[in-house]
Amino acid sequence: MATLVPIWLEYLRYTLTFSPLNQSNDRIGKMSTATASYIRNHLPDGTLVAITVFQSSAYEEAGLTNITDNTVREDLASVLPTHASGGTNIGAGMELCREVST
Repeated sequence: MATLVPIWLEYLRYTLTFSPLNQSNDRIGKMSTATASYIRNHLPDGTLVAITVFQSSAYEEAGLTNITDNTVREDLASVLPTHASGGTNIGAGMELCREVST
């Protein structure tokens, strides 16, 4: 299982955590599609975004990135996970989110 943790930083810090319990009904794919749509269509220019993923351990897919144009939006959307595997170490994921956002 994987958990997708995009961090959106505007005026305040927000962390959205997605934790599929299993891969039934393509949950991770649907969450990635929805997150990509949000990045492409709703976040204003100047928003800082980092994407981290955690499974058995946490890793950074995209460091803190300033959204400046559609190329940046597509680059961010392209690193979103499309499948889940391994365990779920939410502690490691949240710690990495904190590190990336500071």
